[in-house]
Order: sequence, then C-alpha cells, then structure tokens
Amino acid sequence: MSNLEFAKAVGKDIKKAQSDIINNKYELVNPSNGERFISPISYWYPDFQKATSKWNQAITMSDKLGFVIINPNSGPGDQKDDMYVKQSIRAKAVGATVIGYVATGYGKIEIDSIISQIKKYQEWYTIEGVFLDETINGFSQQASLIPKYIEMGKRVKDVYGKDFIVVANPGSNIDESLLNSADVFMNFESSADNYINGSREVTPSYYLSQPYNKFWHCIYNVTKENYKAVLDKADKEHVGHLYLVDNPSYGSPASPWLQDAMRNWANKNSSLARSIEEIKSSSLSVSQAYGLFPTYNNFFLQVMEQNKFATDPIVVKSQLPTREIDALKQKVEELERTISEIKQSIQK
Repeated sequence: MSNLEFAKAVGKDIKKAQSDIINNKYELVNPSNGERFISPISYWYPDFQKATSKWNQAITMSDKLGFVIINPNSGPGDQKDDMYVKQSIRAKAVGATVIGYVATGYGKIEIDSIISQIKKYQEWYTIEGVFLDETINGFSQQASLIPKYIEMGKRVKDVYGKDFIVVANPGSNIDESLLNSADVFMNFESSADNYINGSREVTPSYYLSQPYNKFWHCIYNVTKENYKAVLDKADKEHVGHLYLVDNPSYGSPASPWLQDAMRNWANKNSSLARSIEEIKSSSLSVSQAYGLFPTYNNFFLQVMEQNKFATDPIVVKSQLPTREIDALKQKVEELERTISEIKQSIQK
C-alpha cells in the first residue's frame, strides 16, 4: 500500500470516527436523546406511610428516575382511590413521570375502551402518560394488527396531546413499522441469564436511528455474581430506561446493593468518554488504534500481513495522517469540555 493510499484509507475512516464523536456529543448535551433513567415496575398499592414502603424505596432510588406506573386494578378500576392520588403527587415531586397501566390484550381490547380507561386515569390521578401492556411485536401472525396499534397511538395523542407519553410493552423486539406507534417500548423483559447469554438480539439495527430513551429493559433474577455482566451489556445496548431486580418478579424493589449499581449506570454519560485520554495520547499501539477505530479493520489487517510492523508495534503520529488525527483530537477536546460542563451543571 502506497503512502497516498494509506492516507486516503485512514482519512476516510477518521471522518467516520469524527462523525461518531459528533453524534455522541449530541447525545450528551441533549437529555431527550442520550440520558439514562431508572424506571421501576411499580405495581404496588400505595404504602408510603409504612417504614418498609416499597414506593418510598422506588421514588428515592435516584435523581435519575424515569417512569413510575400506577395500577389500581389492572387498569384504573371503577372508582377513584385517594391513596393513588397522594402517591402520584409524591412521585411527581421527586421528578418521576407518572403513567397509568392499561392492558391491550394483544389487540383484543377495542381502542375506545383503552381511551376510556386513560380518561379515568387522567381525571382521577392527572397522569402524564399511559403504560400499554400486552402489546404486539408485529411479527408473524401479529403483523395484521400493526395498523390497529398505529391507530391506537395516534388516537391517544389526538385526545390527550402530543406531550402525553405512550409507553408500549411487547416485552420483546418489535417490527420496524411499529416504531412510531409509541414513544417508548419495553423491548426486553426477561431474566438476567437470557440478557447476558445473547440468545436473542436486543438491539436490531433499525433501533439505532431512534433515541436511546425510546427503549426500556426490565431484568429479573439479577445476582451479585451476574449484575456486572448485566450492566456491561446494558452499556453496549441502545437503551435509556433500565430496571433490575434480584428476585424472580417485580413484587419487591431491588435490594440496596442493586439500587446502587443502577444509580452508577444511570449516572454514566457515554462509554466514549472513558477513551478520551487514549485518543489524546501522541502514540497508539496497533491494538489500541484498532479498538478506538473499528472501521480500520481492513487497513490494519493489511499492514500486519505485509509485516510492515512488528507484533503490536508503536504507531507514531508521523506514520498516520497528522492533520486528520489533530482534527479528531480537537473534536475529542470539545467533547471533553462538554462533559465537564454537564457535570458542573448536574452538581449545581
């Protein structure tokens, strides 16, 4: 490979890396896109007066609370319950978004009934959104129901406003055509083992065009032995809402040690930030450069095959297109300043 070909190949991939950094910077400064939240499954009856209150544990878990769900009777029930009124007020006071549970019966419940249930929630508890349970994924035999769910999401927005949040729970990935039928999808709801072992894809490629916080993962049977693997995977997936419990159901909140782990996850901005110092260094090993710029794969394989460098040699700046590298470092420095500003803002 000639020096000119070298420069062209690396220059092209550096532009891609620059674009990736710009996108990550956007996610950091735009909370509606890249921020992380703890969003518990909170089907409990209001118990805020008890010393062992489940609700109190949930709403004091973090300042990064996302959604909390109120669910009087697998729906709003037949009459207003003042305890849920008080619980909704308490949840909103700490910054949580209160949404009401409504089952859709995998398409068996008529849209008018769903709208009517939401109306009760809105009148009695002033909810900010709806949690539509038992929704379809749109694959195989459920494909015929896709138009109904698109219409359902549109009807809810038409009646309650564009800012009223629609959360859908298929519990699994959805067909791409359903992406606009709700604001948020609980696209993973299963055990820690199933999450870690990769038995099914968690983030299809067509999710990547959507904000992180359009997706919510709920994982049970998390243990002290596997929680780090669970959080490492969540770091790599396209998800903005997370909830973990260390038991086989959501009947009780997570234990304190797991709440701490979720808080740490929610407070991370981007895995890219952890690589800043490496990118800013004046020299990189081949393995480091490969790790930071995955799109260099073909180029570095060619270099190794031609034996131009020894095993894991040092690639100094003079051997790379200096101008492009410097431009990339400048982008990283801008990103670092942005991260610092965000941290200072959070501390205030």
